[in-house]
Amino acid sequence: IHARAFGVSAIAVMAPTVFKPRSAEHMVQYVLAVASVVPNLPMYFYHIPPLTGSTFDIEEFISSAERSIPSFAGLKYSDADLSAFLACKAFNEGSLHLMYGKDEQMLAALAMGAEAFVGSTYSLFPRVYHNVMKAFKAGRFADAQKEQLRSQQAVKCLLRHGGVIPAGRALLSLRGVAVGPPRLPDRELSLRQVADLENDLQDIGFFQVGLSHVVASSLSTFLLLSPRFWSYCLGVRSWSPGQWLDMRFMFQN
Repeated sequence: IHARAFGVSAIAVMAPTVFKPRSAEHMVQYVLAVASVVPNLPMYFYHIPPLTGSTFDIEEFISSAERSIPSFAGLKYSDADLSAFLACKAFNEGSLHLMYGKDEQMLAALAMGAEAFVGSTYSLFPRVYHNVMKAFKAGRFADAQKEQLRSQQAVKCLLRHGGVIPAGRALLSLRGVAVGPPRLPDRELSLRQVADLENDLQDIGFFQVGLSHVVASSLSTFLLLSPRFWSYCLGVRSWSPGQWLDMRFMFQN
């Protein structure tokens, strides 16, 4: 209700992390309870089992959710299981909107038909992800693999220095985008930790290859979404490439 009052275009629900659903059907009933409060807003399920610990069958979930939840629109899919991702994409002739969220596997997800992405590191080194997509679409798969490897190296560096969120926020500050400290239990990096992070990024050529090219934004999580998604959420029949690339939180080519 709070989100609807602020005019959001859609809402998302993730699995509870303490009292976990015992089956896909239990998860559907949980999401249905939320969706029924705001029935006119598209409802997405945030599928991220590495963090929630829920291991129900996602294919069974979407099949039941589409029948039971009128506003069910799709998934933010943050799991390494790409075979299940492909099955979800093919479900009901591709009727659902899927957004892939494991940044280190963007290239593999593109091969499985991914068209939209939501992730934490797109705001940190967006150019490399654009390069992955461009190379993939041009059939230059060796170049796409090279760019994907760069992102993987950078993500591993963030993980070594406090995690993607704390280290990512420190990196944005280094690039002139002040987003403030992370919420607890994550801790803000000390000046020494920030210096160590910067040195490690220098060692892998992070700043030299332009991985950190960022368009100023106050968002710590970057959205890279397809025109189809925004057409659905905003009720627009069609968007030209120029229109959706011009949205203020998009990054440069």
